Amino acid sequence: CPALVRCLQDDAACSPCLDTLRPLINSSATALHPLVSEAAIFSTLIAPRCAAVRSPLADALEEVYSASPAHESCQRIARIDPTGCVMPQMNCTRHPDCRACLSEVYGTLSHPSQGQSQPRLSLGEVFSLPSCLNASTNLEALAYGNDACDAFPTCSFGKALVHQSTDGDQCWQALQQGDAEMAVRTCNDSRPKRLVDSAVSNCLLETPIACDYWRLRCAGQSLCAPCLRAVESDMSKWGVVDAMSSEHCRPAVIEQGPAITTLMHYFSGCPPSAVLPCDRAMFACMAFFGSICQSCLNG
Repeated sequence: CPALVRCLQDDAACSPCLDTLRPLINSSATALHPLVSEAAIFSTLIAPRCAAVRSPLADALEEVYSASPAHESCQRIARIDPTGCVMPQMNCTRHPDCRACLSEVYGTLSHPSQGQSQPRLSLGEVFSLPSCLNASTNLEALAYGNDACDAFPTCSFGKALVHQSTDGDQCWQALQQGDAEMAVRTCNDSRPKRLVDSAVSNCLLETPIACDYWRLRCAGQSLCAPCLRAVESDMSKWGVVDAMSSEHCRPAVIEQGPAITTLMHYFSGCPPSAVLPCDRAMFACMAFFGSICQSCLNG
């Protein structure tokens, strides 16, 4: 862990910064209020003490958060539990636009405009600022990455990205009007489709329009469509388990590609009136654990 060791040996700057961050990071996994925890970490990262050592600190944290077996010892040396969204935040601070945008985001989330003489911008207005528009790629890591931040307003950010795309904006308007078919037909190119998919999955959970949207998305995928037909044909107590273990769903489960992702969105997007919570749980069990899940349920 050469970068981490250099940071720890820098008693004048890098090591004191890491000492300040350590308790904030280690307590973030159990924090009752993710916003307070994430905002505190970000404030520390942009404070003068840590800003002065931004590059060496980033290199040190990169070793701590690396998934490489060679870096497992770095976590013990740093005495840091590699959880939370520290790395997306750290990477954001390295870009002036992202740093300015995230400061506005946390400010708006922490201090809503109610009762203030000078109201803060809404989240939609914040994400329309030039700094946020220029930093959209960096912000996506905070919204959608494996280490995404729990307190980050993913829905507001996703809608802002959709509105920046002409096709995406048309698709979203169609969804607001209840026309899922038009939305799916209009947004089939990779980027608008990805943006709308993200917005639907984060903003329209358990709604009839989301259910229609994901059903139509599934219908256009060769591995997804037969599986969903099998699932919907038998919604009895064990119907989902039987369907997921059938030849109609096995290819989608084995491939673990777009088909299973779309099916997961369908089960989470549909309201309880269309998909029972029990069916949703059994689908997730079968999708992730297959025959192991089936054996447990049969037992």
